[in-house]
Order: sequence, then structure tokens, then C-alpha cells
Amino acid sequence: MERNKELVDNVVAGILEGIRFMLLNPQEAMERHLKEHQELAIGKNGKLYVELGLGMTSAIMIAPESVEHGLGYTDFAEIDKQASFVKQYAAAGGDREPPKADTFCSNDNADKITLTASEWEQIRSTTNKYAKLLGTG
Repeated sequence: MERNKELVDNVVAGILEGIRFMLLNPQEAMERHLKEHQELAIGKNGKLYVELGLGMTSAIMIAPESVEHGLGYTDFAEIDKQASFVKQYAAAGGDREPPKADTFCSNDNADKITLTASEWEQIRSTTNKYAKLLGTG
């Protein structure tokens, strides 16, 4: 990240713009995804799987930190807590300590891709049924 900051920033900005598009245009995002990955549409439930994946991903993006700080914001303390949890329950005894989030995460671009209150409401409304599937709605 330090050696290629401009490249990293540009990649992150592109990803966040894509996420913003997906959140605001879920139907078009799904259609584009299916067009790009036609093999998914072959199966009986392919379209449903894409819809569920996109819907649940969109529902979890409505995190308070995203609404408050912008898409891509990371709470480093939460990432560190999750890493410790995984190590505690899933790592082998000799595994090293996980790196601290601030060594591989950045919030440099977080405030660049934001949504308005009405856009967040639109996303809440279109993802409500997926939030319920996740137990958050």
C-alpha cells in the first residue's frame, strides 16, 4: 500500500464506485452480472443465487460506519477484534498473531464515495427482505 499508494487509491475508488452503482441500481447490476457470467443463468436457480448474493451484500453495506463516514470506511478496532476471534477459535496453536488492521487497511478514500440520506433510504427499502434473511431487518 505504501509503495503503490496512487494505484491502490485508484483501485479502491473504482471498487467503491462499483459498490455505489450496485446499491443504487440493483436490478441493472444483477442483469449486468448475469450477462457477464452467462454460466450462472444456465442453472435453474442461478438468477436467484445472484439476486440473493447481491441483495444480502447490499443489506450489509448499510452499516452505521458506511452511512456516517462513506463507503469503504473501516473500523480498525472491529477488524482487529474479528481477527482475534478467528485466531482464538480457528487457528492452530503455533499460528502467528494476526497483523493489526491499520497495517493493511486505510480510510483514505472512505469519505470520497458517499450517499445522501434519501439514497440510503432507497437502499434500505430495496434490501429490506434480504436484511430479514440475515436477521438484521
